[in-house]
Amino acid sequence: MNLRDITLRNARCYPSRPAVIFENRRVTHAEFAARAFRLGNGLVCARAAAAGARPVLAPNCVEYLEIFAACESANLTI
Repeated sequence: MNLRDITLRNARCYPSRPAVIFENRRVTHAEFAARAFRLGNGLVCARAAAAGARPVLAPNCVEYLEIFAACESANLTI
């Protein structure tokens, strides 16, 4: 089981429960999965368009966790 599998399972089993609570922000499992997989699809397209380009990640935010899940779902390494 990898992060993609966990993200999918949690979105199916607990869609309205919080996946991430950070500062004043709450993101449900369904929202997290939707954003992560949307980003994963975008990264696959970007990788095809610009081979060799590498994104810069900033830690300590919800988006950072979504990027991990997105890369896992798109079979990318970070």
